[in-house]
Amino acid sequence: MPPRGHKLSDAARARIREGTARGRRSQLARKRLVSLIAPRDLERLVASGTITPALRPLVDIAATEALELSESLGGPENLSAQQRLVIQDLASVGIVLRATLAAFLQKPGGDSDLASRVGTLAGQRRSSVALLGLESVARDVPSLSDYSASRAAEGRAGATNGAAGESEVTDA
Repeated sequence: MPPRGHKLSDAARARIREGTARGRRSQLARKRLVSLIAPRDLERLVASGTITPALRPLVDIAATEALELSESLGGPENLSAQQRLVIQDLASVGIVLRATLAAFLQKPGGDSDLASRVGTLAGQRRSSVALLGLESVARDVPSLSDYSASRAAEGRAGATNGAAGESEVTDA
């Protein structure tokens, strides 16, 4: 590296610019390659539940979806065992459906086997949603005065363990 204040020639700057651009292009190519969903990714997911890096975003989407669905049904604490099971299956089918759809879209000209699988998975997903129902369940919400009182009590409880004021030291 040249000393501070040293001016680089135009040719040296061009070489640096080209090296930086080449590095960015190869980094983007690696990212693109990792994000492609290969048929073996789907096979591993279905056979053993193994999640490859290309499938990680799909798993995150399914987890968020399952949480939102359980919240709309009154919260996780209010779900029956059957509802929890259907939501878990719905999330699993959602992962496989999205991965299969992505694999289908990545193939030039499509693949009739993948198209058929997408249709089957979409049907499974629709029937699971139908089992749960389409109406949201209203949750019990405390009145504003009850909520304010509980928040104030939490604040006072936090202050009594030494968070605000003097700390106590005892000899052991």
